Amino acid sequence: MHDSVVGAMNTLGVCALLHTLLFEASMVSIESTSTNTKTRFLSLLVSESCNLSCVYCYEKGKTSSLMSIDTAKSVFNEFYNNSQEYDNIFIEFFGAEPLYAFDMIRSFCEWIKSGSFEKPIGFKIITNGTKLSPTMKKWFIENKDSFFLYVSIDGTEEMQRINRGCSVFDIDYSFFLQNWPHLPVRMTVSPYTLSKIVEGTNYLHSLGFPRVSSHIAIGDMWDAHDSPLALAEQLKELSDYYLQLPSDTQSLPNTILIGQLFQIFKTKKGKDCNPGERKVTASVAGELFQCHLQAPLSTAANTFKKISSQCLFMEDCLSCCYCNICPTCEALNFIFSKDCSINSQKVICALSQVIVQASVYFQSNLIVQKRKNLCDWLDIPNERLKAAGKACLELGRL
Repeated sequence: MHDSVVGAMNTLGVCALLHTLLFEASMVSIESTSTNTKTRFLSLLVSESCNLSCVYCYEKGKTSSLMSIDTAKSVFNEFYNNSQEYDNIFIEFFGAEPLYAFDMIRSFCEWIKSGSFEKPIGFKIITNGTKLSPTMKKWFIENKDSFFLYVSIDGTEEMQRINRGCSVFDIDYSFFLQNWPHLPVRMTVSPYTLSKIVEGTNYLHSLGFPRVSSHIAIGDMWDAHDSPLALAEQLKELSDYYLQLPSDTQSLPNTILIGQLFQIFKTKKGKDCNPGERKVTASVAGELFQCHLQAPLSTAANTFKKISSQCLFMEDCLSCCYCNICPTCEALNFIFSKDCSINSQKVICALSQVIVQASVYFQSNLIVQKRKNLCDWLDIPNERLKAAGKACLELGRL
């Protein structure tokens, strides 16, 4: 294990033996009993344009191109016809900034709703919020029952300007709060805002967002030694903040503390995103890829030609007990090193391990101190999360 991760574990008060125990736990199968419904996901890269220049952006293939309505229809028809074994369809309009393609999105959704598709179809967009016009707002409100509209704000005004070069107040965040109050605001953490995770989370709660979803920026800008330690300090402080909140608080835990911890305990090794199987991505031109990271928007190349060309899972990761939740993959390797076989994201591996340790720290202390399961707090009947919480309780006692 990387020395910085060991140091981070000590910061969190988690025994170093936990690493070995997690490897053993990765052989334990935790099955979901919540639902047998199968959903398939289609990501449409509708726009290669963006009005921001985020410091962590890995999309090097930006152009002025937008997906046409004919391309979107053609891709969807093929996708739908090949999804007989699935019960539901979920479409994400993706891109640099997807709202550049709003006119096409609106026409496409109205075509879907006017069609004779038997399966339930839902829609999702993650936007930076700065391009939202009155016309867009009106249409989204009229269609919010079938739409999940997320906004990205990277924390305080200072953090937003550092990461994204724009103001929090360029975004009508009240629009999202009023119409999708149950959705988290997305906060990406860069090395330049790493020391402010707690401050940024508290600020977004103060704006009215009950839940914040923080993500570590992918890239080669992280410091291999200092970043894991700094992340551990921030996540411990964040955990302690939530643990001391009164039981009737409206603020829900930042998702970085709950995330996909249950994935560690899966017997089958593999990415939860199921690239190319449960999830498919179509580029602006309509080419199909396993995921958005393979598309020319991210790679600025046509390296990944077929939907089954790469497994997106490196052989040397198979022995790691964290591999099911680690975001590193062959596509990211290519983006940052131009070589699929070289793990260019080892610091991200270390940061992912720290996030796991923080999840263990938070969830075990939540149960011990408050005698409360995380699912009760979030009010969701998720058996996998309950099982992970119980495992954390045992691991956290070591």
